[in-house]
Amino acid sequence: MKLTTLLALLLVTAASMAQNPGSLPDSIKTYTILVMKAEKGIMQKMYNRNLQTAFSGTYTGPFELIGKKDLEDPKYADLSKYRYTVNYYETGSIRQEERKPNGQYIEKVVPFMDIVFHDRLMKKDLNRPGISTTTYIDAMRQPGKLLEKKDK
Repeated sequence: MKLTTLLALLLVTAASMAQNPGSLPDSIKTYTILVMKAEKGIMQKMYNRNLQTAFSGTYTGPFELIGKKDLEDPKYADLSKYRYTVNYYETGSIRQEERKPNGQYIEKVVPFMDIVFHDRLMKKDLNRPGISTTTYIDAMRQPGKLLEKKDK
């Protein structure tokens, strides 16, 4: 990437973020978003399938579901195309009892998710909207919804 292109990208991002500190830059949808997939755990295949479905159901822009090691692939070195990542972290959970109409109790796990947008060019996190939800799929939909709001 040429130095002038890099400087122009930095200036545009700085100007956009100065208007709305902590928010997503207006130019974010011009990039292919790299959505970080789960790489361990017994439910990773189902989790990644749900992540793909949830993200594609809420976000109309380009994105790719990749693993952390994939970031080292030369394909993703082009920051003029692959500048931003989205990562999900489960920061905890609580168990919740719910009483059914028949009097039985069922126990549900309520996860707390932290979603992080990361700017690979500026090397910093952009937005950490804390998400508390009763399902992972709801948390997986949030970044796409936030990105779609950039058009409005």
